[in-house]
Amino acid sequence: EWWAPTCPPFSVSRSTCQSSPWEKRTLRMVGTYVSPVRVYKYPFELVMEAYQLRFPTSPKIPVFLGSEILFEEKSDDGAIHVVERRCKLAVNAPFLVKKVAGVDCLYFMQRNSVDWRERTMKIRAWNETWASRIAVNEECLYRVHPDNPEWTCFEQNGSLEIKSFFGFESLIEKLAMKQYTAQIKNGKEVMEFYIKDILDKGVTYIPPFVDKKEAVEKGEEVGGESKVPVVPDSPKVVKEMSPGSLSCIGERIDSDYIATFLGELDPFQESDLIKFRQGLAANYEGKLPDDTVLLRFLRARDFHLGKSHDMLLRSMAWRKQYQVDRILDTWKPSEPIEQYFCGGWHYEDKDGRPLYVLRVGQMDVKGLLKSIGEGGLLKHLISVEEDGLRRTKEATLSIGKPTCAWTCICDLEGLSMRHLWRPGGCCIKGALCLIL
Repeated sequence: EWWAPTCPPFSVSRSTCQSSPWEKRTLRMVGTYVSPVRVYKYPFELVMEAYQLRFPTSPKIPVFLGSEILFEEKSDDGAIHVVERRCKLAVNAPFLVKKVAGVDCLYFMQRNSVDWRERTMKIRAWNETWASRIAVNEECLYRVHPDNPEWTCFEQNGSLEIKSFFGFESLIEKLAMKQYTAQIKNGKEVMEFYIKDILDKGVTYIPPFVDKKEAVEKGEEVGGESKVPVVPDSPKVVKEMSPGSLSCIGERIDSDYIATFLGELDPFQESDLIKFRQGLAANYEGKLPDDTVLLRFLRARDFHLGKSHDMLLRSMAWRKQYQVDRILDTWKPSEPIEQYFCGGWHYEDKDGRPLYVLRVGQMDVKGLLKSIGEGGLLKHLISVEEDGLRRTKEATLSIGKPTCAWTCICDLEGLSMRHLWRPGGCCIKGALCLIL
């Protein structure tokens, strides 16, 4: 199931099987990766031109030693172009592993299918070396952005299955994780480099595919160039984005959205967040929590999908029972709270986080409890927490960087034995636990 226990960096499951008493157990390790959506703010045709510059080899990808075309086919009208390559990759592994494996390089097969009419390219890659012991599969998709036809989206899925590898299964998993992570981080930089190279050469527009036969029948001109240059979008897009608007493209999260609103995540943390969100969407009816909330629960359980899922469901049930989502609209502080509760918001801290000052030592806890009761005090504290979360979202938009927490300063000046009155002491303890 989607919330099965995971083990970084891949969602790894391990099992042992023994068909007879004298056979050794075989270790099986399976991992998956789901990428966020990368958005290139250039037309599909220009991105495809940049992609072709990576072959037959690229100095920007040191592990890519070369490639050769094994098969190539084009449709009669030129709309479909299929290319199958054999790619040679360097092995970044200790000498002992290379010696045991008996190889100095890896060979992968890659099949690219471009549909110029639909403006999509599907990529499928799999390993040829050690295919009986390790299965590596990757599927990628380039397509036009659903909201802007002049932008291009990139999606990537990968899986790793280690059946057996001379007792080096754990080491191979770590090496594969290291190399795959480096490839993911370097992928967008390489593409941006080649796009910039094309623009520097004065190529600002590549006309989209036009079926010549259909164009002639309609009396349209074939070819021609646009006078509008290809220019990356301006920084104002960041200001227009919000956690509830441009966070998703289809079922995926935009990588720019992650960097702007959620902070820096490694590729496999991004993958866990996407799988966590997709699993909730498939099994839960109703409005899903914001991505900042999902990420907070993942971090609280060290990105263990199963534990994060259970913890989140308990929280959602509690919030529904006490109508926490509506508390800022339906509940207002009473007069005793406004006059005698010694706490309030006070600008921001040095990092831009909302700042709340709580003067516990100056608070008449006994008088407050007699006036509003424990329930009233608890509701007020929950409203403070919810208001803090709302302020963090506003801070993210105003300062342009992720703000996932707010700061609370507890002023204990004046704290004395009178605060240790049992009901009051319990309330103070509960208040600090709730806020901190």
